[in-house]
Amino acid sequence: MAEKIIRNKKFIFTDHSLKRFSARRINDELFNLAVIHGRKFYSNGAEIYFVGKKEVEKARKLGIDLRSAEGLNIIVQPYGDEKIVITGFKNPSLKKYRQH
Repeated sequence: MAEKIIRNKKFIFTDHSLKRFSARRINDELFNLAVIHGRKFYSNGAEIYFVGKKEVEKARKLGIDLRSAEGLNIIVQPYGDEKIVITGFKNPSLKKYRQH
């Protein structure tokens, strides 16, 4: 498993997440953009980092281009002080996270 530290948080990548990232062309830069500039929320016990239109527009005003990360979802399982990266994919909708 690989790991990365972003803003004093340790992210550990599972083999599954690395395979999914590779297949879906999610590179280190996209991952970093999502974690640093994305919206963070919780759903079903997991942390979700999401880059939507609002985040792209907010970053644009700061001179940061997030367009390549728009729609990116990074699913993370908190484990103590570490975060286990489960998977990542692009989907611009948050509908699947809504509670009914």
